[in-house]
Amino acid sequence: MSNSQTNTLDPAGQLAKFAVDLQFDEIPAEVIDLLKQRVLDTLSCALGGATEAPVSELREYATSMGGAPQSRIWVFGDRVPAHLAAFVNGPMARALDLGDCHPEGQHMSEYILPTMFALSQSRGPVNGKEFLTAYCAGGEVQARIGNACFGLSGISSYGRISNYTQWGAIVSGARLLKCDAEKLWNAMGIGYSILGSGDFQCVAEGNQMMRVKHGFTSADALHAAELAKRGITGTRNIFLGPRGLLETHFHKKNDPSALTRGLGTIWEWPESMTKGYACCYGAHASMTGVEQLMKQHQFSDCDIARIRCGLHPTPFGLVADNYEKKWNPTTAIEAQFSLPYCVATIAVHKRLLANELSPDALLDPAVRGLMPKIEAYLLPKDVPTFSGRVEIELVQGQSFVIEVPHPYGSPGNPLGWEGEISKFHACAALMPQALKHPKLERVIELCQHFEELEDVSVLIDALCV
Repeated sequence: MSNSQTNTLDPAGQLAKFAVDLQFDEIPAEVIDLLKQRVLDTLSCALGGATEAPVSELREYATSMGGAPQSRIWVFGDRVPAHLAAFVNGPMARALDLGDCHPEGQHMSEYILPTMFALSQSRGPVNGKEFLTAYCAGGEVQARIGNACFGLSGISSYGRISNYTQWGAIVSGARLLKCDAEKLWNAMGIGYSILGSGDFQCVAEGNQMMRVKHGFTSADALHAAELAKRGITGTRNIFLGPRGLLETHFHKKNDPSALTRGLGTIWEWPESMTKGYACCYGAHASMTGVEQLMKQHQFSDCDIARIRCGLHPTPFGLVADNYEKKWNPTTAIEAQFSLPYCVATIAVHKRLLANELSPDALLDPAVRGLMPKIEAYLLPKDVPTFSGRVEIELVQGQSFVIEVPHPYGSPGNPLGWEGEISKFHACAALMPQALKHPKLERVIELCQHFEELEDVSVLIDALCV
């Protein structure tokens, strides 16, 4: 097969054409409403993460570099070159591990929106409908790449891990720049040369790359879109080439047909979930189950003798594998990937946000006292990846069991506008100088009417203190 034939047949071309051709009116109303919620959700994450390490160091780095004052660093308002704004805003949205993710496409909005808002401010104005259409396209492409790679469900079976979270931001960014299908395809090809971080060792170690790598991905996505706009060419046979993504990184298990199956008729955004707890999603089913049982049967953390949590192998590997590390977290990032810490915290404090990840909170005697009473075990591989089972025994002898098919924030148990607004206020309250109430309401209002905006930059202006 010739190179030209292979170029034509690689699904990347079809994905690029979909992203360029997509019109706002073709997107179902429920997807538009979800996207508006996810904008508010991501800004909530940024408010909550603005004072988390190492955001201040990243901000100091960005503001010290000079350059054109194109785009704003969220919350603080500094104007810096667009790629540096994306570099800081990505980790800010990521810091609390509180954003949305797709069951195979992994984290989405905390990569996509920092890139999009930075480009909107540097290349704008961009209206709300343009923005939401590009946002939708990027997420749909990223989710389908994840489906083709079995990006999360297959983690435990791969000899090595590669990420692909840059493509959502690249596609959305290139669409904002009004790239045609050829240039958007090139932008995706450039993205293949700068694959998103596959560093899962940072999860095991609990180091700051768990947050900072988002900055590289968001900034690199912006570079890829801008370069393609200027005519730089990239890899064409991204997925099916003999050295393409599926063969070199996911050869043990892949499904190329998932890249384009139902494109434009089956929507992946509604399959994504967001978070009510600031930790790895692998712990959320257990946390939801504990919270529901405690509320239903009216007992306190002091009444608990034992908690047993059943998890699918993928989340088990993320939050429960390695007893020495998971049952004795020493940093906030380690705690966010510790099932016993997350479950004990929700049992004791009924929430998990930044305050529950502070150095003092990590040593909370009530939380530490409950952690040894928490056990984890493997559920069969054929159960839904992020479902779970919780068994609680009380010191008085009673026992309770609950199956958790839908953790809080999942499509079957969504936050909705009410939950998203509550989350926004809770995250804003974490700011040392919280936004004044009228300004908070302004941000919420702009998100709810996002498609009506003539220039989406007004939302970032409203967010900045």
